Amino acid sequence: MLKAGRRWLAVGLLTLIGLVAALQPGGAGALRTGTGNGSALAAGSNESDAPLLAEVYYRGYESGGRDQYVRVANPTAGAVDISGWRLSDGRREAVFPAGAVLPAAGSLWVARSARAFLVEQGFAPDYAISGTEPGVQAMPLAGAAPYWAHAGGVVELLDGADRIRDVVPYGDATYNGPLWTGAPVPQTDPGLVMHRALDESTAGADSPGRYLPPTHTAADWKQGTEWLSLRDLRPGQSLLPYPTFTVRDSVTAFTSPDSALSTLKRLINGAKRSIDIKIAICCHI
Repeated sequence: MLKAGRRWLAVGLLTLIGLVAALQPGGAGALRTGTGNGSALAAGSNESDAPLLAEVYYRGYESGGRDQYVRVANPTAGAVDISGWRLSDGRREAVFPAGAVLPAAGSLWVARSARAFLVEQGFAPDYAISGTEPGVQAMPLAGAAPYWAHAGGVVELLDGADRIRDVVPYGDATYNGPLWTGAPVPQTDPGLVMHRALDESTAGADSPGRYLPPTHTAADWKQGTEWLSLRDLRPGQSLLPYPTFTVRDSVTAFTSPDSALSTLKRLINGAKRSIDIKIAICCHI
């Protein structure tokens, strides 16, 4: 069984490791992929850590941070009523209204602007801090609307008893509050989503995997600055599990572009009836 990540990359001259399989008739591999926007998550075992901040998009391109959003996830097998819970930037707060329920193994999307979120993501958020759309609930504000600065800030999730249930400082922020140890998460590159790390070994057909047990440090998060990271995430991009496929024939590994031409010519010339080629980037997981 081979496992490969599918990504869209804009690259110049880049040496890739190519994996090509020349398959005879009857030997075509079976490709299995997930569908959806990535909000469905496998149930985990960290009951005390649910709900969790799962994604924070704070460094977008819209003026005034209109395209900012936060995804709150429930990695457990039971629904959680979060009525009265709050999202905060450390000073200003948006409140989840009565009836707000995090579904089991699911998520709630909170956008600063419902319209900006809909345009970028292709679906409507569950809640909007400002600028609602039909079917999107507005979040009452405790003062001004929270805003997450590009250079640095903090995202807090507080429950109805004013306890911080999850927090992530980032960039140049200085945070000395509870549930965090050490330096903040490094600043993201523009247009990338800061998201909680997943245990790739637990991925399934419809789930990208369980969240790693929280350490409440920057190690819990991927900020989109890792070169060729397997899980760089942009708005509108699905966080799908890695597809798997089975090869019932010979597999040839080669470097590209160094030896691609000679290898491909040999495989093509050796075919007797038909050719089925699959190419993947091989990465260490």
